[in-house]
Amino acid sequence: MLRIIKNTTTQQLLINDYSLLLISDWNDTIIHHVVNHDALLITTQHKDSFHTIVSNIRSHNDPELFLKPLFYKYDISSNYTIHTDGKLNELTFTNIIDGINQKFSEIQTTIPNKSFKESITNRFLQYIYSRNGKIDAHKDRNSKLGYLFPFISLFYDKESFSIFNLLDSIEKRNLITSTIKDQIQLCNPCHDSYLIYKETCPKCGSIHITPQDIIHHFVCAHVAPEQDFKKESTDEMECPKCNKHLRHIGIDYDKPSAVYHCNNCLHDFQNAKVVAECHTCDHQNHLEELIQVAIKEYSLTLEGIHHVQNGSRMHSANDPSVSDSLFYQLVKRESKRENPVHPSCFVGIISMNTILLERLNDHYKNKLKQEIKTIINQYIEDSNYQTADKENHYILLLDQSESEAQKILEKLENNLIKLLSDNLHITLKINSKLQSIHKFKSSSA
Repeated sequence: MLRIIKNTTTQQLLINDYSLLLISDWNDTIIHHVVNHDALLITTQHKDSFHTIVSNIRSHNDPELFLKPLFYKYDISSNYTIHTDGKLNELTFTNIIDGINQKFSEIQTTIPNKSFKESITNRFLQYIYSRNGKIDAHKDRNSKLGYLFPFISLFYDKESFSIFNLLDSIEKRNLITSTIKDQIQLCNPCHDSYLIYKETCPKCGSIHITPQDIIHHFVCAHVAPEQDFKKESTDEMECPKCNKHLRHIGIDYDKPSAVYHCNNCLHDFQNAKVVAECHTCDHQNHLEELIQVAIKEYSLTLEGIHHVQNGSRMHSANDPSVSDSLFYQLVKRESKRENPVHPSCFVGIISMNTILLERLNDHYKNKLKQEIKTIINQYIEDSNYQTADKENHYILLLDQSESEAQKILEKLENNLIKLLSDNLHITLKINSKLQSIHKFKSSSA
């Protein structure tokens, strides 16, 4: 059922008990009505108004507004549509609203922001989390970079290159991970991607150059540019050295290479110099001057998810140990993102002979447990985690390929045997096994 309800200041659209606030133009009072609606619907067909509405909503400080499901009613030719949740489709919009609002309820929205950069980082991570944990770049000819990123590009419209610095810094903090989608080249002075590649004369820099083939005459072995073999006022070719006619390529002659002739300075050369002229600032970039940039698809890491939900790191950079309860929460979350057919995350389990360890007193058990955790920490990366419910049982969450995870377990097993042998002067039996995250989750449920 579809109904439009009007009051003195706002309009709302009711579809199957879902309330959408209708927005045809931006005004600051909209924020006061957002909380009473499930989503926002842009009804304007004017591009400028559309841009203003989207920009003000997504760049607002209040999560109730900038994370709100945002749809548009009419088809509109605008790159700003990537910052919305799409055109309203009455068959699917409820699933989108439910998904976003469920994620919003899990977000810690009171994270302190010490700087503009930190504010944008936190909002960006919250936006990714509310939109299925991934974000992808979109091609756009009107952008200096040739690409736009949903949400975050709104904050760097005039300094778009700064987006890469921010994304790199977030990735270095292990809050997001990336997959390379494209490689682009940018003008060195102005960072624009609109480049025109030109072949030029290496001597004078002129683009007025003409390529021509080199002719090799089989009979007399004479080699010269094709122009030297052509007779005036005819298409026939004659060797300037022995005066014989050249009729059939492959029989009388071949073309082993080509040269260029500069019509400006008359210089002949084999390799033209390629320059990239910027269409924006006209700078002639040498190829080695161009800035190489990777365009990536980004997704939240386990650390990033925890940051969004709790506003803090799961552990210090030097200690990937977490509590049992948090460890199993991480397993549960990661299993939802993991492809069961092609797994990329595994659980390693290390267990030891309990009879011999039971002979140790509590003090030595705790000391041994810390030493074992220290050894394990040396072999696992920042994106991996470990927990230990007992001094003889350790579980690792390894965000790596199966072969790499298996190598880690093997190294750990050898080093732990050595540690226990050197300290306890006994040979302790250690068992290790690797499981897919889905199999481990099923067995521990």
